[in-house]
Amino acid sequence: MFAKIFTLLACLALVQSELIRVPLKKVKSARRATELNGKRQSLLGKYQSSAPTSANLKDAEYYGEVSFGTPPQTFRALFDTGSSDTWVISSQCYEFDCLFQSKYTAELSSTHKPNGTHIDMGYGGMESMSGFLSSDNVEVAGVTVTDQLFTEITDEMTFGDILSSLIGLSYKPVSNQVPMFMDNLFAQRTDLTPAFSFYLFKNSTGEYDGEMTIGGADPKYYKGDFKYFKVLENQPFWKLKIDKVILGSSMEVSNGSRTVVVDTGTDNMIGPTKLINKVYETIGATPVRNSNYYVFDCSKRSSLPDINFVINGQNLTLTYEDYTAEDVQSGVCQPLFDTMDEDVENNISWIFGSPFIKKFYTQFDLKNGRVGFAELAE
Repeated sequence: MFAKIFTLLACLALVQSELIRVPLKKVKSARRATELNGKRQSLLGKYQSSAPTSANLKDAEYYGEVSFGTPPQTFRALFDTGSSDTWVISSQCYEFDCLFQSKYTAELSSTHKPNGTHIDMGYGGMESMSGFLSSDNVEVAGVTVTDQLFTEITDEMTFGDILSSLIGLSYKPVSNQVPMFMDNLFAQRTDLTPAFSFYLFKNSTGEYDGEMTIGGADPKYYKGDFKYFKVLENQPFWKLKIDKVILGSSMEVSNGSRTVVVDTGTDNMIGPTKLINKVYETIGATPVRNSNYYVFDCSKRSSLPDINFVINGQNLTLTYEDYTAEDVQSGVCQPLFDTMDEDVENNISWIFGSPFIKKFYTQFDLKNGRVGFAELAE
């Protein structure tokens, strides 16, 4: 009996040791707050040519640290499952916005290898970035990927004064067909399971922090079993098919063949304009003058209906606490939704951003081509 218990504990310890943990922090910057509208618009542009702005600043992007070169030059990076590029601001960027950011200097790295291929990265025509390819060691949480191709950004959109890098974590390459960081990591570290997970949580001050776990899922963060959903074939995003969306106990606001992308780089829940407007109408949300920013009476918040997303016959439910927020400073409440025209070219109807990932422990399984959602541990 004791031998079995010892063996079980040893196996659990082995599993834990094979998980690579990347701490995440929510972006906090006064200058950043004034730029989130434009940045959000550009992130939405990953999927379509136009998108409305939003004034919601409660749940912004989460960053982790990444290092380039030898000795390591460390930057704050967005880990983004909605794109595939790896890039860092270059010391050769002389744009005004680059004055506020940390920059990668190739000459300081003994492992840098020049490439020089010009790269353009468009965000749906909203904003664009460009630069050139380089190769160097890239390290995350003590794990080093050697000879990783990435873009040194020399001409950038406004990306804020906090984030200087992005690590694309999409299912397959989206645009430039440059080998992806996570693919190279798992090719070089064959002892790791080709999967990674995101956990966003409230810390002791009530703010949200998080962790990206490379190599699988950490059992301490979830309870029960994962609900797994196969990624749709022949496309680059973590895209799933939605059966229908139900507001409350029976009101269907969406049915038929629709899809959703699970995107750690998007700060809100995003859906088709007509359907989100139905949600706004049901919960009594009204737009602020001359904006696409919706608010509603906080006294009604606790009585709002659940929203059920039905995927492969299984319910994933958001309560009012998940899809709305109270702005303490202004004393108003807001739905954590944004709208977009359905992307016909990429067949995308919805984007599950950070409100959804905060509700469910989310695993991106490269080995089996699937996304898993589990209930958070108490």
